[in-house]
Amino acid sequence: MIDIDLDTIVCPARADGFKMAFEGQKAWWAVRISASMLSQLKYIAMYEISPISAIRWAGKIQSIKPYEDTGKYKIYLSEIFKIGPVKIKSPKNAP
Repeated sequence: MIDIDLDTIVCPARADGFKMAFEGQKAWWAVRISASMLSQLKYIAMYEISPISAIRWAGKIQSIKPYEDTGKYKIYLSEIFKIGPVKIKSPKNAP
């Protein structure tokens, strides 16, 4: 059996939402997360959709709270930082 630490969630982002929410408010919301993963997550990585098609930014998770009454979550960040870019080779594998 392989023991893998799963501590990062990758979320797709359009340019306008990325600037307003991730960069502007240090948050990302309406995210589906399995209840069993909530306590394990430490980071969020943002996959910027086409035409960028890469992960270039990530953030350290400060807290995760229920998002309104949707069954989804809002992720609050303590910091954001530049990484990569990490390109996705095949568009069918993009988040």
